[in-house]
Amino acid sequence: MPLAAVAGLFLLWVAKEIDSLLRKRLLVAGIVFLLGAVGMEVLGGLLETGTVGLGDQAQFTTLHVSILIEESLEVAGVIIALWAVLSHLRFAVSANGLRIAVQAERG
Repeated sequence: MPLAAVAGLFLLWVAKEIDSLLRKRLLVAGIVFLLGAVGMEVLGGLLETGTVGLGDQAQFTTLHVSILIEESLEVAGVIIALWAVLSHLRFAVSANGLRIAVQAERG
């Protein structure tokens, strides 16, 4: 847990230094990812321990659907983050090769 707090503080420090549009997009990506990683994990834990009060078949099906949603949200968060970073870059092909640069800050 202390390592997560240090990592979180580091990310907040880095976030101040990046373009506001990129920061907003990465924030959305992080929220989507954490919604799957934490939110659905809690629901899955409740379903797996049987504290929800469903029948066996309903609990089995609901658990697997929650796992599907959890993994889908995590992958969606990663895809959004990748899109955010890649859309912030400019690519140019020249005779010397591929040039990659960061777009100028907006606003």
